[in-house]
Amino acid sequence: MSRREWCLGACLWWFSVVPGHAHEWYPEACCGGTHCRPAPCEELVEDDKGWIHWGQYHFNPMQIKPSEDNKCHVCTLPTPPVPLCVFVQQGS
Repeated sequence: MSRREWCLGACLWWFSVVPGHAHEWYPEACCGGTHCRPAPCEELVEDDKGWIHWGQYHFNPMQIKPSEDNKCHVCTLPTPPVPLCVFVQQGS
């Protein structure tokens, strides 16, 4: 492996494991520093009981929070699929 390939791999690893500063507002209870990520708002579907569904995850009304950056975000544990929090745009 060349030095350039090693450096590129190290940089990619770094950005995949170090939380970004743009999302420091995620509450510790939802995120734990690693479980939250942006999600397309159009993929979040609210039902008539106030739950939000995103793929295999189902967020109850207590897990729904206002987003601080006016974008949508989900906080989940992958295995087994556990919904933690979902952040939605204000007024959505």
